[in-house]
Amino acid sequence: MTKAEFDIEQGRRRLRKQQDLLERLQRAGHDTRQAEHLAGSLERTLVEWERHRGLIEQRIDYLERHVAPHESRAG
Repeated sequence: MTKAEFDIEQGRRRLRKQQDLLERLQRAGHDTRQAEHLAGSLERTLVEWERHRGLIEQRIDYLERHVAPHESRAG
């Protein structure tokens, strides 16, 4: 879970940096299509990482509720 949290935080930082760069490019009057495309890709990736973290949390919850109680009774 720690790796998922780390990756998500790094993804948020990258997205913020890209959004800041995009704003600077726009203010300077530069073509921002590539920067916009990258920001969109970073955002979609971040959404998927957050979804994946949710799946990990669900799996951990399931294992704690259904598998761990049986193991403690067997031991």
